[in-house]
Amino acid sequence: PDAGDCSTLRVLNASADPPTVMHPNTPPIPFETPNFRGKLLLFIRTQPLAPFVRARFDGRQRMFEVQIQGEFLTTPSSTVYFGCQVPHQMSLSLISRSLCGAILRVLKTLAREMHVSFGAADGSELPHICYPLASTMDKLVATPLGQTPPPLGGDIPEPADEAAARKRGNWAHGTFRKGYTYTMSFHSAYVDLLTWEVVNLPGLPRLDLHQFWEAMPFTF
Repeated sequence: PDAGDCSTLRVLNASADPPTVMHPNTPPIPFETPNFRGKLLLFIRTQPLAPFVRARFDGRQRMFEVQIQGEFLTTPSSTVYFGCQVPHQMSLSLISRSLCGAILRVLKTLAREMHVSFGAADGSELPHICYPLASTMDKLVATPLGQTPPPLGGDIPEPADEAAARKRGNWAHGTFRKGYTYTMSFHSAYVDLLTWEVVNLPGLPRLDLHQFWEAMPFTF
């Protein structure tokens, strides 16, 4: 009951073998990939607000928030990206493509480093949206291994001036690497994951995402 009704959303941990169900609005869930090991906390706005998420959403417009904490198992050799993709090509009508373009133009004003692709006709590239991880996270803190990182569930304690500098590309920590625990959060006011709609975009009504991605799953 504390998690609220998230029954319209199914989240899988694809890094597990076999994939396991991840329940939103519950304590942190462990995961591991070949390059990163950690835990994830997924807050989703429910109607009415679930007790578990009330402190994160009450008085705020955000629709969901993701908090991640963990360490890189190998030092990344280049820029680390955060994003999502769908598994098949998109079949867009002229109207849907126009709406999609309008949404992306608004999103690019909010996140200028966003990279978008509708996918390649030959299937060599899937439709996706991605951002540089370091400059996209709302909060990001690096803690040397052996020291205690900030707990998940509350506001991640990155000073506002340091966050602003990082988002401009001037991260004091430099780059992601082994030997640190990274604690980060990302939230959005523009996607309702439970109704599968784009919401709260200036000048645009609520838009059903099925007209763009049908029932295809998102992979993050």
